Amino acid sequence: MAARMVSGVRRSEHITPVLEDLHWLPVSQRVVFKTALMIWKCVHDVAPDYLGDLCVPATAISSRQHLRSAATGTLLVPHAWTATGQRSFAINGPATWNRLPPLQHYGHQTCRKTPLSGH
Repeated sequence: MAARMVSGVRRSEHITPVLEDLHWLPVSQRVVFKTALMIWKCVHDVAPDYLGDLCVPATAISSRQHLRSAATGTLLVPHAWTATGQRSFAINGPATWNRLPPLQHYGHQTCRKTPLSGH
């Protein structure tokens, strides 16, 4: 609906080309992107501490330090006892991070603490 209002496309026209032109993601992909971005912030100590505490690297456990998964930057995913628990950030966040290609884990991004100028 918002893309139609921004672009002026009628309801009978296809919305996919408009979303591509606006560089907008479908909702399911946007959720994955935002979750991965928040985990990236946790891993790089830019997120609040209460979120960073939920992201435990595999290297934090001494028995897992020599595993191949520890070298790829994976995070520990706690066990969920309920379906609702599987959707929580503590479980879904590390699982989303672990599904990314290993190259994404070590990407060097510049973190901006001030908003970008619009002009």
